[in-house]
Amino acid sequence: MRIKEIKELKKKQSRENCGFGFVAFVSNLQVKRVTDASQFKYLCMNKLTPEQRASTKVLKWKVSRAPASSDIIWENMQNDEFYSEVKSWLLLFILFLVCVVFVTPLTLVDELQPIINFINDSVGKDSFLANGITAFITPLLVLAFNSGILPLFIDFISYLEGHKNKSKRQIGIMRKNFFFQSFNIIFLQLTG
Repeated sequence: MRIKEIKELKKKQSRENCGFGFVAFVSNLQVKRVTDASQFKYLCMNKLTPEQRASTKVLKWKVSRAPASSDIIWENMQNDEFYSEVKSWLLLFILFLVCVVFVTPLTLVDELQPIINFINDSVGKDSFLANGITAFITPLLVLAFNSGILPLFIDFISYLEGHKNKSKRQIGIMRKNFFFQSFNIIFLQLTG
C-alpha cells in the first residue's frame, strides 16, 4: 500500500513545475558568459522574440552555476525560499527556548541538592567519590546536554528546515552548534 502511495507522489511531483532548470554547456567559458547577468540579458534580447521573452519571463530569471548533483537534496528543491526562511527562524527560536528551559535549571545546584544528599548518604560525605560528584555534577550535566542532546536537536532542526544543498545544511549545523554551545556555556551559566 505504501509503495503505491510513493509511486503516485513521484508521478505527481514529476508533473509539477518547481521553478528551476539545469542547462549543460560545452565549456566553462560559455557558462561564465551566461551566468554574467548583463550578458544573459543581452543574449535574451538578441536571440528571443518579444513574444518568447514575455511567455517565458526570461528577463526575471536568476541565472547561476548549479551545485554538484551529489550536493543537491532533490526532495527539497520545490520548497519555497520565504517559507523555508520563516520556518528556520521559528525552529531556531524553539531551540533557543529548549536551551533556556533545559540548561538554566542545570546551573542551579540548589535543585540538585536531593541527588547530592543521596550520594553523600550512600557513599559517605567525606569520600573522594562524593566530593567529586558534588563538585562536578552541574558541569557534567551541562556537558552531557551540550555534547549529546543539543547536537541531535540541531541536526533534527536542520533536517526540518528543508535545505536544498547538503553543503548548506552542514554549514548551518556547524554555525548553530557554535552559537548554541557558546550560548549555553557562557551566557546561561552567568544567568544561573
